[in-house]
Amino acid sequence: MENKNHYYETGQYFRKAALRRNGFYGNQNNRKLKHHLVQLWVRKKILQLIKPLYKEGDKVLDAGCGRGDFSLEISRYFKNSQVIGLDCVDEMIEIGKRLTKNKKNVSFQKGDILNMPFPNNYFDITICNNTFHHIHKDDQKKALAELSRVTKNFLILEIKNKKNLYTMIRGKKIDKLKAEVYPIHLKKLENVLVKQGFIKTAIKKYMFFEILSPWIVICFKRNG
Repeated sequence: MENKNHYYETGQYFRKAALRRNGFYGNQNNRKLKHHLVQLWVRKKILQLIKPLYKEGDKVLDAGCGRGDFSLEISRYFKNSQVIGLDCVDEMIEIGKRLTKNKKNVSFQKGDILNMPFPNNYFDITICNNTFHHIHKDDQKKALAELSRVTKNFLILEIKNKKNLYTMIRGKKIDKLKAEVYPIHLKKLENVLVKQGFIKTAIKKYMFFEILSPWIVICFKRNG
């Protein structure tokens, strides 16, 4: 029951963000829509990680794509890719479709990260950005198994680091979201993905030390 309440509250929050603030849930008072500096840093690091891995024609999944602007950025950066943005909120998907009208190499699909509508090994590269902390703690292993299942080569995750001073002091609430968010320990993440057949190949910390870094971006490669 706790899981259902969590996803209901989270879904309602993002529906309101889509309807009231064009998908930018942190935007208030009708200010110019823009991303937080942290998210700009995360996106830059993800693109840097993809660049040496990408091969022409690769299929890329943006899992938990929200309004889809990062999916669009990926499709522009890697022009011969095939990018699919997946999100569970209809209103967010609709924003993505409007943003990418007539774009041939990016599309959007509604779906749940815990049960994705794709075959095994369908994507060459899977990205999960600004999303994993919204998955209930009891479902995180299942989400990692599902992300691994659809990924042929590389999996890039942005996580909220549980082992850092910022999370310990501020707690787990963000903005006006009623549902909790769930940071994860980096070591736990690694252990789960090793069991799924992946190895860590790169890590980007927002701060130099893990204990000081609330946000971490990690790249994993399928082993063998």
